Amino acid sequence: MEELDRFYQYLRLEKGNSKTTADHYIIIMKILLKRNFKLENAESFYLQYLEGDYSSNYLHNVFYTIKYYCELNNREFKIKKPKVDMRRRESLTKIECIKFLSIINDYRDRTIILLGLTTGLRPGEILNLNMEDIDLEKQTILVKNTKIHEDRITFLDDTVKPYLELYLEKRKKYASDNALFISYKSGERLSLRRAQVLFWEYSKKSKVHCTMYMMRHTFASLYIQKGGDIKILKELMGHKNIKTTERYIHENPEMIREGYRKYAPRF
Repeated sequence: MEELDRFYQYLRLEKGNSKTTADHYIIIMKILLKRNFKLENAESFYLQYLEGDYSSNYLHNVFYTIKYYCELNNREFKIKKPKVDMRRRESLTKIECIKFLSIINDYRDRTIILLGLTTGLRPGEILNLNMEDIDLEKQTILVKNTKIHEDRITFLDDTVKPYLELYLEKRKKYASDNALFISYKSGERLSLRRAQVLFWEYSKKSKVHCTMYMMRHTFASLYIQKGGDIKILKELMGHKNIKTTERYIHENPEMIREGYRKYAPRF
């Protein structure tokens, strides 16, 4: 455990990884160690992973977990970074959003989902919110511990505020710390794993496939579809590079179709 603690500190302080990313790398490192990973065979160990049935995104994360662990131990990892398969990001239509929301009665869960759909916050950013980060009067949200290590302000929509206020009343009975979203059982911060399970249950019940990250993609896609400014979306999403934001244009066939109809030359 001491070695993993040392690795976690290295990821956070030296590599500048967010808490969510560092936690993810630690989980992967635990798996690797259980499978007898050794520094001396790091390259051959990773090559075996490449032959397995894993997503390109997971292999990308395994690569950086091993690379950073080697760096921590003053060892060069002699493999080039793998390419990530840039698949189209999944999002919901507005009708699917309404159908998904229609079966959710719990104020906490409904608030989490509406926040994702109306702000585009990352799952970790939502779950890491504390009570003091929400200003109900100004309807602003302070987002801290972000992926790019820069705090930002986003906004609380009028449609979300009533459910948040109802949840906050209920929260008083269970809360044991300052986290905004808590577990009703422990009173402590709701974990990402538990939130993911809730989404799986709601997806099954509503018959609408939806993950936590799909809320973020849905927000961006619908924002772009309505003609929202790409530069403002970049700030709202907390993207470091506008090219990341521009992918939502390339992945939005309806917007491309509308642009074609509006601007393509006709003879």
